[in-house]
Amino acid sequence: MAGGRKEDFGRSPEIDRSIKDSEILVKKINDFFSDKESNPAYNAFFSFNSSKNNLNNISTNLNRLSIKNYYILIEKAIADKNNIIIAPDGINGNIIFRTLVLINSWESFGAIALGSEKIFIDTSRDQSEKGYLRALTFAYNLANK
Repeated sequence: MAGGRKEDFGRSPEIDRSIKDSEILVKKINDFFSDKESNPAYNAFFSFNSSKNNLNNISTNLNRLSIKNYYILIEKAIADKNNIIIAPDGINGNIIFRTLVLINSWESFGAIALGSEKIFIDTSRDQSEKGYLRALTFAYNLANK
């Protein structure tokens, strides 16, 4: 996600920065998943599971990944049935969370805080007990990969 549509570039430095950041992130994610054979990070990321059957399932699912930058058009991302939304920043992420989870009762697994070596899943004080359990389970599974 970004702070504006792609064609809004030039409107303000803040919008320009968020558009550039969103494009860089989408490129990094696509690059990570596109060249599996020569990407040591890809192999290291999935080496946690020694079951060949599970690795095949992961590979099959990754081949169906659709990573797309919707910029500010969250309604289009939702209409296209995406299940992961990366907000441009924490404030917007909080607004998205409150709108989808607290108002519309969507299930949430929390938000991964990026840029840290430690596993940190952010959630809300207003989250339901089931929501906390999903976030804790998600954090546990990430930490024990």
